[in-house]
Amino acid sequence: MLNKRSLIFFPTLNEANNVVPLITELNKLYTNSDFLVIDDESLDDTVLNLKKLELDNLEIVVRREEFGIGSAHKYAIKYALHNKYEILITMDSDGTHRPVDIAVILKKISTFDLVVGSRFMGDSAILNWSRTRIFLTKAGHSVTKYGLGIPYDCSSGMRGYNLSRNNFKEVLNTKGNGFDFFYKSLFDFYKNNPDKIGEVPLTLLPRASGDSKLTYKLAFISIFKLILDILKFRIAKIIRLN
Repeated sequence: MLNKRSLIFFPTLNEANNVVPLITELNKLYTNSDFLVIDDESLDDTVLNLKKLELDNLEIVVRREEFGIGSAHKYAIKYALHNKYEILITMDSDGTHRPVDIAVILKKISTFDLVVGSRFMGDSAILNWSRTRIFLTKAGHSVTKYGLGIPYDCSSGMRGYNLSRNNFKEVLNTKGNGFDFFYKSLFDFYKNNPDKIGEVPLTLLPRASGDSKLTYKLAFISIFKLILDILKFRIAKIIRLN
């Protein structure tokens, strides 16, 4: 899939110290790819540092208010489809996702429509995260796995979309614009395409610098909303069966 027309996307919000080394490494590893950054009006030098790179294969979109990480991912899919890309790779901009793992997704995506980078496969690893963050991550995975019946890493932001095989209408129509986008979009896609999802192991690094946008408060709120969504799903399923 390395010869396919590909786009690598990541959202930014106050990632001034992380974007330059990330883009620089990506550009060395994937010389045939284009890059898309969607910035939700960072208050630091994120956009300025990106523009200083002066890369012809880098598109920067600045939204004048914070619309949410989920809406940024949906924007990226629409952008990729509109501009006739065949492959879209999404990843975080804080340094936790390794650029080298994109190659693993590219190898898998030839036989699947959607490939999810997982922190919970046998070869996966989470390096130097706090115990609290690891607990919240595993708790969210357990809830989606047993509550929604989805075996994949539903909160992972590193994904590969095979746009030559699917237009991902379920993902674009997902009612989630924040962090809830990740599990809601995967659930909506999985319902109609259970055999079109692949998974690859990831090695997660600690954030390169700065503070995580997913605070403990937001994490607990996300898990609470997830539980509510599961209850709604279960009730609707019972009603349909009756």
